[in-house]
Amino acid sequence: MQRVQRSPGDDAWRVVACIAIGLGLLLLIPGLGPVLAWPWLFVVPGTLLVSRAVPGLTPPGKVGAGIVASVLVSAHLTWRWWHWCGAVRRRGGCSAGGWSPCLSSPTWSR
Repeated sequence: MQRVQRSPGDDAWRVVACIAIGLGLLLLIPGLGPVLAWPWLFVVPGTLLVSRAVPGLTPPGKVGAGIVASVLVSAHLTWRWWHWCGAVRRRGGCSAGGWSPCLSSPTWSR
């Protein structure tokens, strides 16, 4: 009996489907934001960056340091963005929150 090998595209479609379902749930139930959206903003990017910078760190250490790194980077970028936009324009904080995942996107390739 021969095993059927899954293609990498199958996993990609599953990820896209899970993200679409999660976004749909966020639109219907905004209270799920801390559970569904915040990990993608504060845990995943920092954990990816820390695992690249310190490969020998244990998994709990990577997650803890990743959360600290993500919050530190996003707070710093938000502060810089607000100073760059000036105190008159109050819309700067909304756009700065999405920078952390974008900055760690080069680490997704491995």
